[in-house]
Amino acid sequence: MLHVERFATFEELAPLRARWDQLAGDRPFCGWTWQMNWWRHYGGQVGARRQLCVLCGFDGRGELRAIAPLYVDRSAARGTALRLLGDGEACSDYLTFLCEPATAPEAAAVLAGYVAEELPRHCVWDLIDLVGPAADDPTIALFAEELADRRCSVHRREGPNCWAIPLPSKMDDYRARLPAKRRKRLDRLAEEYLSGGRAVMRLCERFDQMEHALELLIAMHQRRRRSLGEPGCYSSPTFEAFVRGTTPAMFAEGKVQLAYLEIDGRPAAVDYLLLTPDAACAYQGAVEPDMLEHEPGKLLHWALVRWAIREGYRSYDFLRGDEPYKAHLGAEPRPMTLWRIAAPHLSAQLRHRLWLAARNVKHLFAGREPAPVG
Repeated sequence: MLHVERFATFEELAPLRARWDQLAGDRPFCGWTWQMNWWRHYGGQVGARRQLCVLCGFDGRGELRAIAPLYVDRSAARGTALRLLGDGEACSDYLTFLCEPATAPEAAAVLAGYVAEELPRHCVWDLIDLVGPAADDPTIALFAEELADRRCSVHRREGPNCWAIPLPSKMDDYRARLPAKRRKRLDRLAEEYLSGGRAVMRLCERFDQMEHALELLIAMHQRRRRSLGEPGCYSSPTFEAFVRGTTPAMFAEGKVQLAYLEIDGRPAAVDYLLLTPDAACAYQGAVEPDMLEHEPGKLLHWALVRWAIREGYRSYDFLRGDEPYKAHLGAEPRPMTLWRIAAPHLSAQLRHRLWLAARNVKHLFAGREPAPVG
């Protein structure tokens, strides 16, 4: 039987770093460096409103078997909520509890028992708000079932899809999957720009190259979003500090790559990739607004898919968002789920019912089916 310990600082957790990364596996947003830096910028700066609440399950030999990477977030509207590290404007996908698949049922049961029975002695929580798990995540589903058995109210709803291209071993096999008309259009584009030498993709091998590409990304992203009348991600000082603070460490670990496309010698598009042993994940991209007639974003993704196949990756993941270009490039949807779990005490149940009622009113005006209240 696992026993659970609660950690309130990353300094306390530091001896567990290597095991944390082992359990995170191929989920780049769940690794130590990403989540520790996220907390440094989004958690520790908020003060008493947010507190780290990482729950670790150890076996009888003291080996770390499970991690619930949570934090406490207090607000007047929602009360005291437990949330996953990495959520919010950082847009981390595939967030989950970390454990080996064989351990998932026991980990879910033990963590749920601790959250329901032991944690309220230290922190009386009202809500567990989980944004980022995949729809087929077994550990989170089992955890929610265990809490439902303990008189918690569980509400599950669809989140935005992630989109990924399953990669074959050869570029020709990938091309053959695309509809003929789309394939011919992409082939003509690649022939004119990439094969013809007008466009060159550059990858980063050194820190100075990474720093240059990151500056291109930030500036180009802001120009593009402002051309659309939007503020852009980097209008948030916290997000910019997070990206600047996280990227060098993850680049050094081989978990980040930045690629940019030059057309006629001028930077036209940039992509920020998170890397796992099996997947290249396109976290953020940017295109130069006055070069859109060249379709630089499409060209860069085409070049990156070709690179990913050559490097032996099995998936090219566009992450969340239902933008049409993802399906056009052969990506398939991966459904995500939003979980809302209300504690059994009266005030939490009242808040939950008010939230459901407000959501149902909104859905009625939008012509959608309301959720059951209960």
